[in-house]
Amino acid sequence: EGWAAAVPVLPARKAAGLHAAMARPVMVTPASQLLVPSITRLNATWFLADFGRELQGGLVLSSGGGIPPGSRVRVVSGESVQRMAAHSATGAGRGGSPSATGGESSSGVVGDTWGFDFEWTLRAGAQTIEQHQYMEFRYVNVVFADSLAARAGWALRAWRVEYPWEEGHARFDSSDATLNAVWELSRYTVQAGIIDTYTDSNTRERRPYEADGLVAATARGWVQRDFAWARHSHSYVFAFPTWPVEWQQMTTLLAYA
Repeated sequence: EGWAAAVPVLPARKAAGLHAAMARPVMVTPASQLLVPSITRLNATWFLADFGRELQGGLVLSSGGGIPPGSRVRVVSGESVQRMAAHSATGAGRGGSPSATGGESSSGVVGDTWGFDFEWTLRAGAQTIEQHQYMEFRYVNVVFADSLAARAGWALRAWRVEYPWEEGHARFDSSDATLNAVWELSRYTVQAGIIDTYTDSNTRERRPYEADGLVAATARGWVQRDFAWARHSHSYVFAFPTWPVEWQQMTTLLAYA
């Protein structure tokens, strides 16, 4: 009663006290601890590396002393291995194909959905190249431009980054193996896919959205007792809201959380 009109009030962009601090900084596992457990040779120049589980981080490629100067190596990372029509090993199309005879290759090609595809030019002799960008991946194609470089000897490692995780905060076990597998997939997704804030997706837009606070932050709250992480993210979207009107309407629910 007595209100003449609704007046929008914008958040104070630099007001003290709006940004809740994280309880702990993100945790980085160095590449020395993450050697790839499985590398399959698909032909003379094409390899498939499988880290066994999804991780968030980057790659380190070390090569031996027999590398010819100017040799090129293509690296494609992703979350799946999929079928695609065969191309030449130099890569017609995004992923190329490991098939040496043409036709359809049923395995070995890393999926191209939200993955990374880049090419490095190698110098002569032994060397180590480290890539610095957060990627979500499990599988990696390593494709050398010539077989001499592929035979020179090389190793692939990864570094991983994630917010600290306390194993003892939640557990689940049942007599149904499928249900246990669903639980572990869901739990590990919440563990491995988070850095310092919840995001729309760490493979896509990589920024906090209000609705993601209701999904990702709530899901993490079911399995971890650290609520400072969620409130740190909430404080960001309070000050820098996203564009969808319906997303901004969820802000009050985040404030309650």
